[in-house]
Amino acid sequence: MLCADVGKSGIKLLLSNVDNLTAASTTGFSVDIIQVPHHGGFIENAEDLIRRMRPKYAIVSGSKSIASQSTIEAYQKAGTNVFKTYEDGAISFTVSREGITVSKFHND
Repeated sequence: MLCADVGKSGIKLLLSNVDNLTAASTTGFSVDIIQVPHHGGFIENAEDLIRRMRPKYAIVSGSKSIASQSTIEAYQKAGTNVFKTYEDGAISFTVSREGITVSKFHND
């Protein structure tokens, strides 16, 4: 899921649509990979998004000065593997029948 700069109201709208999808499904709703909204900056209802989407992997695409430690910790607390471009460089995901493989590239 590519969230870009979606903020609090965008997450609320997204979650209301997820509720509609979940109501029609017996399996619920989840994502494998999420681009953390707002470059990992603090958003009030981030925990709701994490709880409902249940991402396995998260990418914080931004600088360390923008990323919120509380946001990163919320993903980690939920068991999500968090990658930060300011530490890990480029992040690549290969999705296959065998699962998801993560590759990091940092040009020092």
